[in-house]
Amino acid sequence: MPPVPLAIFSYKRAAGFQPEARCRNMILEQDKSGASPDNMMRLDRPGLSAYTSLSDDIRGLFRVDGLFGGASYAVSGTVLYSFVEGSSTVLGSVVAGGLVRWCANYQYLVVLSGTTAYLYDGATVTAVSMPDAREVQDIDVLNNYIILACPDGRFYWIVPGASTVDPLD
Repeated sequence: MPPVPLAIFSYKRAAGFQPEARCRNMILEQDKSGASPDNMMRLDRPGLSAYTSLSDDIRGLFRVDGLFGGASYAVSGTVLYSFVEGSSTVLGSVVAGGLVRWCANYQYLVVLSGTTAYLYDGATVTAVSMPDAREVQDIDVLNNYIILACPDGRFYWIVPGASTVDPLD
């Protein structure tokens, strides 16, 4: 097995008129020019910075461009958050239960937490009332129809522009 060329000190190129590179947040690339003694180039990678901190475990993250100003969304514990340019806003609460699933059409952000689907319309978060109090197993969007799949194989949809499930759909 060939040795992995990890740097343990700062690196200076013999040619190329580049300043000395500190070995922090570096990625390695093969150097075919022969300028480096171990045939590896060390390139800067931007460091990570804290975006925000939330009070509980993050159960899901989602970003959709074009909907509600291109915000990012997160569910932490039982709280749904919106993030725009580094500031977070509490949108509402959802039920606890594992990872969340996401989808969006032109009008709604849909969040599935546990077995309950929620619609966010840019102002309020409301639970979707399912026919016969059915549980929801998965969600998706097809041609702006919100598809709600149940564990028994049955599925319902919300037509574009509507916010409720018609039991005949």
